[in-house]
Amino acid sequence: MGNSPGRVVAEINIDTPYPRGESFRTSTEYNKYCRLINEHLRRLG
Repeated sequence: MGNSPGRVVAEINIDTPYPRGESFRTSTEYNKYCRLINEHLRRLG
Protein backbone atom coordinates (compact mmCIF):
# COMPACT_ATOMS: atom_id res chain seq x y z
CA MET A 1 0.00 0.00 0.00
CA GLY A 2 1.17 3.46 -0.80
CA ASN A 3 0.41 6.30 1.57
CA SER A 4 -1.81 9.35 1.59
CA PRO A 5 -4.28 8.34 0.21
CA GLY A 6 -3.73 4.60 0.51
CA ARG A 7 -3.41 2.83 -2.82
CA VAL A 8 -2.24 -0.59 -3.95
CA VAL A 9 1.14 -0.27 -5.65
CA ALA A 10 1.83 -3.98 -6.24
CA GLU A 11 0.15 -7.33 -5.88
CA ILE A 12 2.59 -10.07 -4.95
CA ASN A 13 1.46 -13.68 -4.90
CA ILE A 14 3.22 -15.88 -2.36
CA ASP A 15 3.55 -19.23 -4.13
CA THR A 16 4.05 -21.49 -1.12
CA PRO A 17 1.62 -23.91 0.50
CA TYR A 18 -0.59 -22.58 3.27
CA PRO A 19 -0.50 -22.71 6.24
CA ARG A 20 3.14 -21.69 6.42
CA GLY A 21 5.08 -22.82 9.46
CA GLU A 22 7.86 -21.11 11.37
CA SER A 23 10.46 -22.65 9.08
CA PHE A 24 9.12 -20.55 6.20
CA ARG A 25 10.00 -17.33 8.06
CA THR A 26 13.66 -18.33 8.14
CA SER A 27 13.82 -19.70 4.60
CA THR A 28 15.58 -18.17 1.61
CA GLU A 29 12.23 -18.05 -0.19
CA TYR A 30 10.74 -15.84 2.57
CA ASN A 31 13.80 -13.61 2.35
CA LYS A 32 13.26 -13.32 -1.41
CA TYR A 33 9.69 -12.10 -0.86
CA CYS A 34 10.83 -9.62 1.80
CA ARG A 35 13.40 -8.13 -0.62
CA LEU A 36 10.81 -7.92 -3.40
CA ILE A 37 8.28 -6.13 -1.18
CA ASN A 38 10.98 -3.80 0.14
CA GLU A 39 11.95 -2.94 -3.44
CA HIS A 40 8.37 -1.96 -4.27
CA LEU A 41 8.10 0.18 -1.14
CA ARG A 42 11.43 1.88 -1.83
CA ARG A 43 10.16 3.01 -5.24
CA LEU A 44 7.41 4.99 -3.49
CA GLY A 45 9.76 7.18 -1.50
